[in-house]
Amino acid sequence: MNREFVNQKSNEPVHLPAALGLSGSFILKMRQFEGPKTQMWLPSFTKIIAVQQSWDKKSFVKGSNAKHVLTLLQEVGAV
Repeated sequence: MNREFVNQKSNEPVHLPAALGLSGSFILKMRQFEGPKTQMWLPSFTKIIAVQQSWDKKSFVKGSNAKHVLTLLQEVGAV
């Protein structure tokens, strides 16, 4: 966050901006991945465990249990 990293394809330095406005995004739990990088983000390797509410940019992230989102979607007939 707000630091320079190296682009894996071009090996050029890339400055990533501070991550703002992440409230509402999913917090994922992933098991240790030991396979081809092209398959790293397959849905079968992750589980949505929460929805982000806040963070302090250093030491904590606060979220709501993802089950609340599922309940809400069921109530409005979206699932």
